[in-house]
Amino acid sequence: MLDWYLHDGHYYAPAGEPHPDLLPLQADIVTGSSSGAPTIVIGDVTGAVAAAAATAGRLGGAHSAVWHASEGVTAQWAGLLAPASSALGSAVDALPRGAVSAYGAVAVPLSALPRRLAHPGRVIVVGGKGTDAAALAAAAALRPKASEKLAARLAAAKPEVVAVATAAEAIKAAGLA
Repeated sequence: MLDWYLHDGHYYAPAGEPHPDLLPLQADIVTGSSSGAPTIVIGDVTGAVAAAAATAGRLGGAHSAVWHASEGVTAQWAGLLAPASSALGSAVDALPRGAVSAYGAVAVPLSALPRRLAHPGRVIVVGGKGTDAAALAAAAALRPKASEKLAARLAAAKPEVVAVATAAEAIKAAGLA
């Protein structure tokens, strides 16, 4: 079984070892920006940004990502969880094979997500106050243990950091609307 997983392009390491190069984030990855670098959206727990990116054909990863210090970002889960009416419609026959719909939400497997992407050119923080410092504070509040690693990644990659108040504003800021 392990041999099957080792060929899927993901990095696996023993759980007991420290992994200073890996930074797991609760974030969506949006591809296809004008710079070619992906955009990471932190703080949208509704799935609205991921659904909009999937509809536009620009979803690089939904809900969780791993930012590797030297290799860039990758999706941690090859799927999408979104409100059933947002991007996929509520018709059950329109859902792809393997999808699960319940309580107004749908989980859809996405096999075509890219395995690895470049370092992000932009980080959008939903719930920020509009300045880079506020955006970083909001991002740190989401994952307090990861705040130092996040600050180091941001300092090294130097992406544009944008803070927005709502998921709808994040969709616009990511160029999805």
